Amino acid sequence: TDLSSFPDPCYDADVYPALYEAGEKVLIFQLDESRGCPNKCHFCVHPIINGQGFRVTPVEKIIRQIQNIQREFGAIAFRLTGSNTPKKFLKQFAESLIKQKIDIKYSCFASVNTTDVSVIEPLKKSGLVGVFLGIETLDADILKNTFNKNGQNYQKVESLIETFLKSGIYTTT
Repeated sequence: TDLSSFPDPCYDADVYPALYEAGEKVLIFQLDESRGCPNKCHFCVHPIINGQGFRVTPVEKIIRQIQNIQREFGAIAFRLTGSNTPKKFLKQFAESLIKQKIDIKYSCFASVNTTDVSVIEPLKKSGLVGVFLGIETLDADILKNTFNKNGQNYQKVESLIETFLKSGIYTTT
């Protein structure tokens, strides 16, 4: 249950040979920063597998992993693998990247219910270039009664997408 106890990813040649063969692998490294989601959407397995809250890897550990991967492979592209990276984690992560002047490009997954426009500018400044935003539908009745996505509405969705796009962050929904 404690993500900080997970070992660092292993990119040894015998484990990940494509990484060492020219042209065989796009160098986008995965960062296992979080598990879980508090949304309890009816279609999602996360509350059953991971509980109803978030578990996160400490920001410092993710920053160290980035620095090690950059040193070893010269990497600049990363993807946060959590299905709904927590806003608090993203804010701390962005602040650390900016403060330490770590030059990367990264993407993440997010939820309308756990994201707000106040975090978007620091994310852009820290290197966020793409976000997958879970929306499912804009029909209020389906959102509430079929998907259990309470709190999500057309205006919030529109505001988030508009702000991401105006910030130059590629947005997939």
